[in-house]
Amino acid sequence: MAKAGPRRIEKYGDRFKATAVKLSKLPGVSVQDVAAALDIHPFMLSLWRRQVRERVIVARAAVSADVRALNSAAQADAPASAVLCGAHQAREAGCGR
Repeated sequence: MAKAGPRRIEKYGDRFKATAVKLSKLPGVSVQDVAAALDIHPFMLSLWRRQVRERVIVARAAVSADVRALNSAAQADAPASAVLCGAHQAREAGCGR
């Protein structure tokens, strides 16, 4: 049952959104995996993916470095959970918010 009181609404920056989208496009990683690791709803991530396709959200150069590091871990046959653990740590550190 839902709690009484105001709803908690998070505001995420474009850098965070673009990084989440790029993570969801890594081989062997699903939208649900990324959403769970970042503690967001899968629908939100799907919405961000559409916004990136439509150029509403534009990835910045700094995002590329973040994703490049995670992508190299993915290419080194690291399990998807290990790659997403790095993404979760970035979120906890306030990446892009």
